[in-house]
Amino acid sequence: MKKTLAVMIITLLATPIFAGLRHRTYHHHTLVVAKPIVTNQGYVDINCNRDRALVYVNGRLAGMADEFDGFPSKLHLKQGAYRIKIESNGKVKTFDLFVTAGHEINLDVEF
Repeated sequence: MKKTLAVMIITLLATPIFAGLRHRTYHHHTLVVAKPIVTNQGYVDINCNRDRALVYVNGRLAGMADEFDGFPSKLHLKQGAYRIKIESNGKVKTFDLFVTAGHEINLDVEF
């Protein structure tokens, strides 16, 4: 039984659909916890020629452009309207977007 369970877990982990699973071991038992799929969020992939440009969402600082370039992450936003402002060396680019749940918007920004 233990050997069968171990083979099932290894098989599941080798399957691409289970990529990104977290593992926790409790008293010789492995618990596999899948990351929840957030269905009410959309994504903004910001590709900027200045990685250190500041990104503002509705007036609030969200981070630097290189944090949202698709690797390692994108800007995750709930469905709705947003004003994205990207600022670098005194220059500003502004984008009014409507984020749709489950979809991605690609922003290519050059200063």
